[in-house]
Amino acid sequence: MFYIKELRNEQLFIRVTKEEKAFILKKKTKSGIYCITDFLIKAVAENAIIHIPMTEYFSVSAEIRNIGTEINALAKNANSTRHISANDYQALTENMEYLDTIFDKCMSVLCLWEHLVESTPNTRCKEKRTEYFNLKLTRSEKEFFLQRKEDAHLNSLTELILLAVKKEPIFIVDTRPFLEISGEVNHIDNNIKQLLHIAEVSDSRYLDSYSALPKKTAEYKNITIQCLEQMSAVRERRMNGLCETVANQI
Repeated sequence: MFYIKELRNEQLFIRVTKEEKAFILKKKTKSGIYCITDFLIKAVAENAIIHIPMTEYFSVSAEIRNIGTEINALAKNANSTRHISANDYQALTENMEYLDTIFDKCMSVLCLWEHLVESTPNTRCKEKRTEYFNLKLTRSEKEFFLQRKEDAHLNSLTELILLAVKKEPIFIVDTRPFLEISGEVNHIDNNIKQLLHIAEVSDSRYLDSYSALPKKTAEYKNITIQCLEQMSAVRERRMNGLCETVANQI
């Protein structure tokens, strides 16, 4: 039983397909809750939002930042002297080798997300959402739904409600370390190109070695981008798969 002190003079329109509407109403009937608003508030409030922090990759980002700082110092020195010393070349080689070992860790993450993408249904909702629920809410209840959608990083209230009614937890992956890694690799790539330019113009001793480095940094950037894309694809496919799940449960 829900006791409402505020007036329910706010509205939310939740657009759904016919199948989705039938699914939600069926679950409401089974719950024994008469009011659709009360049923959906309860379902959304009880559905878990689980954060996957990816904390260890913040340390990976910090390692790459340190390497980037060292390579930036090498590039600044080369720009000022128009010369690449043997010591600078050795330091750059060691840093790039260390980057290789770091990106092996990133590759393991990429393989994991690729596996998840392959195992997640990619069934898009083809039916138009021509039906709707017109929820009568208090202001605080409306704010609750909107805040919950934002907290869950979802694009629509329909997704939020379908996941809640299905009792499927919402997983949020923290992509910030990979965004940081992407930025750091871009900085390293820019500095490598500066060193390559100096090698081409002023100091050709290490030209062959430097010429191969932009390809290496491009590989690093590609790995990072793919990690972010695969994380996004898992989430997208999971949302698209809701339609198929709903249809199977009616």
